[in-house]
Amino acid sequence: MMRRYKIYKIFKTSFVVVCTLSILLSNTLFGAAIRPSGLGEAGVRVIGMGEAFVGLSDDANAVFWNPAGLAFMNKMSKHFATTIKANDRDSTTYDALAVAAAYSQEQEVDEVDSIKDILSNPEILENPTKKKVYSYVFGLGFISSEQNKTTEMRQVTFGVADTLKSSRLSWGIKVRHVNYSNYLNEHGKYTDFTETALGIGLLYKLTDKINIGVVADNIIKDSPYDLPTLITVGFGVKVDNSLSVDLDIFNITNEDSTMGDLQFRAGLEKRFVNDSFAIRVGTKNGNLNLGFGVRISDTFYIDYAFLADYDTDLTQHFIGGSIKF
Repeated sequence: MMRRYKIYKIFKTSFVVVCTLSILLSNTLFGAAIRPSGLGEAGVRVIGMGEAFVGLSDDANAVFWNPAGLAFMNKMSKHFATTIKANDRDSTTYDALAVAAAYSQEQEVDEVDSIKDILSNPEILENPTKKKVYSYVFGLGFISSEQNKTTEMRQVTFGVADTLKSSRLSWGIKVRHVNYSNYLNEHGKYTDFTETALGIGLLYKLTDKINIGVVADNIIKDSPYDLPTLITVGFGVKVDNSLSVDLDIFNITNEDSTMGDLQFRAGLEKRFVNDSFAIRVGTKNGNLNLGFGVRISDTFYIDYAFLADYDTDLTQHFIGGSIKF
């Protein structure tokens, strides 16, 4: 037991050192600018897994990736997650916050369902009421980015979700509203504009271990620029309580847009020592993503992610924290 405790302390100390060095050395050692992933989604845990999350979507960051995953949150639970780009903040910032909450409440309904109800509880005829449970699950995401101290992006994403009768299939809707300031358009001029889009997601639990997720972004949109509908399919596998794998095909229609071409994403997360430490590895079309997380308390986690983008020859570092209760 003491050996595990010592290992845990070493992991915590190492994590603090890495994060501190990332911030202190960011202005001299690391890359220049961030290229937003997909629609500009976030989540340090997700980035560490190669941005493959559509098939899992099991925390607050589901509001960005697949809102249908919110429906499977434990009832009466809440989750907060932050994302902070740690390096080269003098040039580019990219920060996010995701919040998800699930509520359940009971309400008395004056109704007798069947003869069986009466036989099992004769007193129901005197007071024919029953308990009906209503569930509400929602997510809220914020992203703020500034590049070269000129272009600014502020995004708000709202998502709601619920399960269907089978309880194995969930649906989710997300509405994304973005405000751009000093955006350099194709004509070489700076402009300000807003963009609003609606997307839907589905998540089906094929078995207790395998999920299939589908997301269609930009089904309804309002933007002065081309904003094609993007469809992503994901396969999430929870091998056991400590190992999760996700495989995503992003933009399977291969729409020609600034959102990115067809991409194959894969990610893996392995947890150790009773969920006290997690290692993550992933890839997005060959790019390398790495990350790890440390549990500081029963409800508080700290995460780190590294992304090496071979297309732009940039390295990016992210730190963040999450609270579940």
